[in-house]
Amino acid sequence: MSTQAINPEEAKTEGAPKASLEQQIVEIVRELLIEQGKDRAAANLSAKSSFQKDLGLASLDLVELVVRCETRLEMQIPDEIAEQADTPAGWAKAIRDGADSTAAQSAYRIVPPSEEAIALPAGARNLAEVLYWHADKAHGRVHVHLLEEGKGQGVTCDRLVETSTRVARGLISLGLVRNDTVAILLPNGADFLDAFFGVTLAGGIPVPVYPPSDPARVAEYVERQVGALQSAGIRFLISFDGLENIARLLRVNVPTLIDITTVEQLREYGMRTSARFPEPSPIALVQYTSGTLGRPRGAVLTHEAVLANVRAIGRALGVRPGDATASWLPLASDLGLVGCWLFSLYHATPLTLISPREFMDRPESWLWAIHDSHATMAAAPNFAYESCVRRAPLWALDGLDLSRWRVAINGGETVQPETMNRFASRFERFGFRRSALTPAYGLSENSVALAIADPGAEARLVDGVYSAGPPLEGHEIRVLDEHGVPVPEGVTGRIEFRGASQCYGYYRESVISELGRGANVTDRGAGSWQDTGDRGFLRDGEIFLTGRVGDEIIRAGRVLAPQPIERAAGDVLGVVAGAAAAIGVQDRETGSERLVVIVESNADDDFERARVARSVHGAVRAAIGEDPGEVLVIAPGLLPRTSNGKLRRPEVRRLWAERRLGVPAPPPRAQRNALLRQNAMALARRTVSRGISKGKDALRLTAARMSAAGDDPVPVVLDWMGRKPAPEGTSMQGPVVIVSNRCTKWDALSIVSLVQGPCILAGEEGLADMPPWASRLLRHRVARSTEDIRAALRAGTTVILLPDSPLGTTVARCRYRLSALEAAIAEGAPILPFGMQVIRNQLFFRVAEKIRPEGRQARELRQAVRGAIRNIYA
Repeated sequence: MSTQAINPEEAKTEGAPKASLEQQIVEIVRELLIEQGKDRAAANLSAKSSFQKDLGLASLDLVELVVRCETRLEMQIPDEIAEQADTPAGWAKAIRDGADSTAAQSAYRIVPPSEEAIALPAGARNLAEVLYWHADKAHGRVHVHLLEEGKGQGVTCDRLVETSTRVARGLISLGLVRNDTVAILLPNGADFLDAFFGVTLAGGIPVPVYPPSDPARVAEYVERQVGALQSAGIRFLISFDGLENIARLLRVNVPTLIDITTVEQLREYGMRTSARFPEPSPIALVQYTSGTLGRPRGAVLTHEAVLANVRAIGRALGVRPGDATASWLPLASDLGLVGCWLFSLYHATPLTLISPREFMDRPESWLWAIHDSHATMAAAPNFAYESCVRRAPLWALDGLDLSRWRVAINGGETVQPETMNRFASRFERFGFRRSALTPAYGLSENSVALAIADPGAEARLVDGVYSAGPPLEGHEIRVLDEHGVPVPEGVTGRIEFRGASQCYGYYRESVISELGRGANVTDRGAGSWQDTGDRGFLRDGEIFLTGRVGDEIIRAGRVLAPQPIERAAGDVLGVVAGAAAAIGVQDRETGSERLVVIVESNADDDFERARVARSVHGAVRAAIGEDPGEVLVIAPGLLPRTSNGKLRRPEVRRLWAERRLGVPAPPPRAQRNALLRQNAMALARRTVSRGISKGKDALRLTAARMSAAGDDPVPVVLDWMGRKPAPEGTSMQGPVVIVSNRCTKWDALSIVSLVQGPCILAGEEGLADMPPWASRLLRHRVARSTEDIRAALRAGTTVILLPDSPLGTTVARCRYRLSALEAAIAEGAPILPFGMQVIRNQLFFRVAEKIRPEGRQARELRQAVRGAIRNIYA
């Protein structure tokens, strides 16, 4: 790669002594302190001063310090430098150490895509068939280049089939059944790819979830994600190491959750079973909206809808051989998942993927990914292009070539003309063509894209608004007034759409009920108009976006859009770039709305905050011709945003009304402890209630099944239900060999709990994967030899025989140790075939008639047991 690395010689400032680098960092820190009005700290500053204890610099100050050091020293500073050191001298050492380490790393080389045409899976009915198609047709061709910190790896479709197959089998071994929802709480990387298709192949429904991006807002993150997970009825959560606290909090609040696991664990489980896969769920994924207008909602997207969208995008962009894509977008977002990854998968355009954090830290990393991969297509929201203009230093762009970039999609939020112009002007010197800028419009409810401007043509600007182009093929757009009546072209109103890519609805129980009845999930698709929540106008068949419904500020009959106000406020010196919000609040005195502008600033005293507020007043007045009613200056990072960085104006309005806007959140540890305290009692009550309820249901069912088979119910079952058990004649006590069809980490404990009286296990099957505390409970009950089992039967002990086979193995292929059956033959003990089945996280038992062992060989008896268990479920 051509990513900018630290040069050890430059880090030493061309051979200058070690102290010179330290001194440069000291002077940069001194300038920052003086700007913040910390003159005393600046005067006492030394190379050994602690940034936090001595100088009072917060985490955001250190981020600013990293940016200044990179600009002044013209070198890349390690991302983790603030974690490695807390003094200027420590930073200097970390820079040198990082230089030596980076110089030793070998770069990952991306081979440009072939110009040869590749056949596409035009007849594919679902995403699994798309993956299988490319794995078969293009064996060994890299599908995704994963880049991170100068290193990388290539993922081929055939490798993705192999790894996701293991994940799918692992999920089935944990009890996943078709149409179960599975949350994928993973960052960009190979694990996300494996998890998504693992869920799909297992018949589940992937639900992508953003990983936490700001530890200072853990409580807000948990609150928002819990709402999404609860509404989706999540059955499994695939996470990663390091999120134990978050996962525990989510588990407490999501009662439908069966298990939290990792991709590594699922791969391991999957190697132990050869379970067959069901047909994929008709639902390709549940994509949660960004939540800019309130609580996120889960758009149900079918395979047909997603495939229709990526095919329509391909036609609109004119995908050609040799095309490639580069992205930093989170795979949990609709633009990152469908618009970049699944689009690239279908059209066989290699995707180069970096992490969102890498882009946020260094916007130029995205540009270098485009350069290194020879990418011709890339997409991002408007703020990403603005970040490249404002924060990518020229020294970090030396040698950059963007001449192959022919489609630069700007979508996901309002397209700003100033950003388009600044980006084109700044990067023309690196070969970027202005005509590549392609505005687009989309939303989760339509898979991702709804309209795309003509790529390669100059973007069309009307009344200060860029055209997002005509609707995609197979889609329609109309604009309505406040009464629901279509308006003429050029008149602004509320936007509705319909088409082949629209969602089936929002994820609710009714959707699952319809799926369970075999409903055609495409019935809700192309025929019904759907509200977008956006405002705009049509002209010559193209859509122009003017804002979101509810965002406008109506003041004295004048409708004000928030975006121009926020841009003007965000350009003020002292305001954090892009950190401004404009809202309208009801003014009882005038009967209209009052304009309130909130900005984030590093100003740390009343005098400086007052200066920033006056400057914002002036900038807004110059932009719209009138003063705001109020300007509020708050600390950085306190404006509420969605997981992908969009401003949540309804939340801003609510917090302002409650006078809580700008109030810093408690430390992350305090937030986690508060959440744990709030949920501890609820968890305890729910756990006890759920356990009692499920236990009663399962045991009652067991009693009914056993009675139907002609056996007396287990005394412990009746006793547990509050009735006096029969004193004798029970089939699950005394000298009997119980043979089960399942062997997972809890099955041994489940059967033991149903046996009244002493019992043993014929071997250690079922104990290997159990938690240590549970394994210890049963370890003393294990008998291994035929003689030990015979002795137990003679003593009136019940023997439990579990299969020595992975979960998912059919009964006919289950392996059983013969020692227990040989002991039963020798002692004349009956065999009880015992069937176990998990349905919706509930364990159900069925038993067959006892088998007498007299006159049979052990292998013959084993075959008879298999047949009896199989007949239970026939």
